[in-house]
Amino acid sequence: MAKDESQNAAVLSQFLQPERLARLESVLDSRTSSLTVVLDQVKNSHNISAVLRSADAFGLSRVHLVGESFHYSPSISQGTERWMQLSKHADPEEAIAHLKSEGFKIVVLQPEAHSEREQKQAFPVSMLPFEEKLALVFGNEGLGVNDKFSNAADIHAFIPMSGFVESLNISVACAICLFSSTITKAAPEQRSAPLSPTDREELKNIWLKTGVRNSDIILKEIETRQNED
Repeated sequence: MAKDESQNAAVLSQFLQPERLARLESVLDSRTSSLTVVLDQVKNSHNISAVLRSADAFGLSRVHLVGESFHYSPSISQGTERWMQLSKHADPEEAIAHLKSEGFKIVVLQPEAHSEREQKQAFPVSMLPFEEKLALVFGNEGLGVNDKFSNAADIHAFIPMSGFVESLNISVACAICLFSSTITKAAPEQRSAPLSPTDREELKNIWLKTGVRNSDIILKEIETRQNED
């Protein structure tokens, strides 16, 4: 993190109660940047909001949104969009290029029957290599995952189901997949790698600016005073 950002973080930390700052540090310790969710042309604000809430609950630091416009419902997201970094991409090609450049393996989530029809080898989500950098792609409510993502996928995965339905609501499917990233032989424990020290400090600085009311005004005032000195 740049020196100025580090100084800003030190300043803003003073405006949080010790308990609040400790909570922020605790959540940062559980955040990961090696697991992310990609919403491909998802339009329903309820679904987007629920995915953001699940992403926060299971320790993700970033969600990728592919498409033109997105809306979320605060009553569903419970304000988690404040703590989630959102990356927006105009189309699948842009998103794929970015994710690949970051070293992510693209995982396309589709119903088991769909993979069988297309004769693609697919794995249950519980068997995904969550120790690696994975981008879980969920498609549009009606159209599913864009063919661009399917063709670029490193892994195809599915949620095993035994009922008459072949698919689940996107937000439910996402929550199940993210919970799978915590499952070990003993007890639930995050399997994806924690944030790097640099990423942790950068995210902490963003959160401090979010958590301290009028943070921009405070930092500008301090900068003005320092310049006067």
